[in-house]
Amino acid sequence: MLYDGILKNTQGHGPVSSVGRLGADYYNELGYVPYNVNIRENAARTLEYAYADFTIYRLALELERPKQEIDLFKKRAQNYRLLYDEQTQLMRGKNENGQFQVNFNPFKWGDAFTEGNSWHYSWSVFHDVNGLISLMDGKEKFCQKLDSVFILPPVFDDSHYGFTIHEIREMQIMEMGQ
Repeated sequence: MLYDGILKNTQGHGPVSSVGRLGADYYNELGYVPYNVNIRENAARTLEYAYADFTIYRLALELERPKQEIDLFKKRAQNYRLLYDEQTQLMRGKNENGQFQVNFNPFKWGDAFTEGNSWHYSWSVFHDVNGLISLMDGKEKFCQKLDSVFILPPVFDDSHYGFTIHEIREMQIMEMGQ
């Protein structure tokens, strides 16, 4: 059954890191893929896995799977909250010990994120916008932060890549702010 394959992919990855979940052991235990364990794009993975877990939760409900299984994926869908840094009001990589990464630069592309930065990925909570609004201290502050994405100049740090990738150039050319 297709659903069995979906569940299998939540436990790890296949012979290539693009199949299944790289860092699944950490994610399943800690609720996030840590920044300091040599797994690239760890914050992006965490946010994407939380969204995927939401979709699994919804599918499990429809398939009338066991309550324990439904509850597991419902809980994991909230894992995005573990990366939210109240100080910056952005998503941020977190080390295995639970502390946020040091030397955080929200304009740094790559590193903890995939072809983007913290300003982009902080909005990757498609399944729980109201939860994100709550984390950001309400609708007014949420809207101000969202507006700032488009107001900020298109500054960037491409040091992770060592060169300016095309997504950065596109942001600059289109004058899209962040």
